[in-house]
Amino acid sequence: MVTNFEAVLLLGGHQVHKQIFVGITAAIKQGKPAPDIFLLAAARLKAEPNNCLVFENSVAGMKAAIAAGMSVVVVADADFDRNLFTQADLVLNSLEEFNLGDWGLPQF
Repeated sequence: MVTNFEAVLLLGGHQVHKQIFVGITAAIKQGKPAPDIFLLAAARLKAEPNNCLVFENSVAGMKAAIAAGMSVVVVADADFDRNLFTQADLVLNSLEEFNLGDWGLPQF
C-alpha cells in the first residue's frame, strides 16, 4: 500500500525522505486516531514528538497528532465544521496562510 504522501515522495525524487517514510503504513499497528504513524515517523527522523509539527486535514489525524504529543496545524476544507478542530494549535484555510516565522522556523 502506498499513501498519497508516499506517492508524492516517489514522484518528486525525495530519496532521503523516501527511505524514512515509504512503507511506514505497513509498520503501524493502529490507524488514526491512534498516534502510531506519527510516533513512528518521529522515531525514524530521530526527533522528539514535542519538536514535531503535523499538518492535518481530518479530525482523526488531529487527534492522532495530539495523542503523539505533537503540535498540529489543520488545513480545513471550506465545508468542514471548524468547531471540530478546536484542539488544534492552528486552523488555516490554506497552506499559503502558514507563516514559518510564527513557529520559529527559518524562511526559505
